Formats: sequence, C-alpha cells, structure tokens
Amino acid sequence: MKRVLIISLLLVSILLISGIAGCAPSVEKEVKTAAEVKTAADCEKIGITNVEERDICFKEAAIASKDINLCEKMIKFSKNGCYSAVAIRTRNAVLCEKIIPSEYDTTKDNCYKRIGEITTNTALCEKITAANIKNYCYWEISIRTTDIGLCEKSGIYGQISMQSCYTVIALLTKNSSLCEKTNNVLERELCKSGIIGANGGDCEGMTSSYQEICYYYTAQATGDSKWCGKISESAHIVADLDISRDRCYLRLAIKSKDPALCEKMSGSGIASNIKGECEEETA
Repeated sequence: MKRVLIISLLLVSILLISGIAGCAPSVEKEVKTAAEVKTAADCEKIGITNVEERDICFKEAAIASKDINLCEKMIKFSKNGCYSAVAIRTRNAVLCEKIIPSEYDTTKDNCYKRIGEITTNTALCEKITAANIKNYCYWEISIRTTDIGLCEKSGIYGQISMQSCYTVIALLTKNSSLCEKTNNVLERELCKSGIIGANGGDCEGMTSSYQEICYYYTAQATGDSKWCGKISESAHIVADLDISRDRCYLRLAIKSKDPALCEKMSGSGIASNIKGECEEETA
C-alpha cells in the first residue's frame, strides 16, 4: 500500500510539471526538404486572393533563407511566429524584439527561451516575463550545462521541480550522491538505476521504469541511439526525468547536432513539439 501511494504521488507531480512546461505554444516547425522549400520569387507568383497560401509561403521562405524581411510580406497571419522562427534559426535573440507581445501570446518569451536554451545563455532567461517560462529556461540550461547552481532558479515550480533538476544532473554526471537530494523515494531509486546504465551496467534484469531510465542514460553515456529505441512509447509518463524515447533522441541530437536523429522520432501528438525542437537544434 505504501509503495502504491509513493508511485501515485510521483505521477501526480510529474503531470503537474509536464502541464506547466506544456503551456508554452507549439514549437515552430522548420521547413521541410530542399524540394519543398519555396523562395520569395515562388511566393510572389501566388495570387493575392490566395492570401493564406501566400503568407505560409513567405514564412517558409523567410525561415529557409534566414531573411526576416520576408516576414513583412505576410498579410493575414500574425508575423510573430515568423519573426520567432527566423530568430531561432539564426540564434539571434535581437530579432525576438520584433515580436509584438499581447496578453495571451507568449511567442516573445518562448523566442528568448529557445535561443537561451540552444546557446546556454542565461541572460536571455532574464528577458522572459512569464515566470513559468523563465524558470523552465533556467531548468533546461542547468541540464545542458550540468550546473547545479541553476537548479535553484527553477524552484518556482516547487520543490519537486528543483529536485528533478538535481536528479537529471546526477544521472548525466554519474554522481550518485546527488540522487539523495530528492526526498521522493521512487525518484531516488530511479536515479540510481539510471546511473547503473550510465556506468555500463546491465539494464535487462530491471523492470518497468527502472529499465527505461537505465536504457535512457546508457544512450546518453554512450551516444548510441539504439538504446533510445529500446524505450517503450509509454515511458513519457516520467517526462520530468527525461526518459521518453523521443526525448532520448532529442538529447543525443543536441549533443551531436545530427538531424538524422530527429527522423527517428514518432513526431505525433505531444511528440511533434519535441521533433520541432530537434529540428531547431540541428538546423
């Protein structure tokens, strides 16, 4: 009964954190294969009566050519998404300033967040006005740099989020003493199982989430994506510990800048956002 209660509490905390992180808008999808990419000249040929098609064309051309001036040719749709996509593609946070914020539009904040994450520049997190997005920015950079000090800046999610930050860094650095920073018993045990995998241990004898996290951190330690493929599709339920299959591929892509890893992702549902991030990271 006690173990069931512990597992239930962990799942609730995970869903709460996933919900907060998920309140950001969908990642802008980058444009396609070389054959599908449109140029500004192609867009000009589209009649003004087909304004939606024309706007989409100019947005895609702007991203492909990294020319933010093409966003100005959009008529019907908001230019904010176009500005953001070009800014992220070029890693130029100055371009985020062109985004016109509104009460419910977090495009500008997410523009700073994505560039901050990709370049590991915490100064960009400080430009974010929405508290949850700002703190997620710090959380992500802390993971990418394994800087424990930054975990404290993600504390607005509550103690659970800060502890998960310590746990992920423990796994990435193979530092089992950091596993003890969480007071959640199940998360602590998962942390230790992941370190076994990271140190080359055998995952096959483990069960359930213990095996999934072992596969995940074996992949991170070896750089071999075959271990990501062993993770079940249902493993995203422990997303705050980054052990879903698609996130496994994403972490490897961030390190290797290999766009081929993005193609291994399912790319459906929530995973479509992760694939979009992967395409941004490897562009």
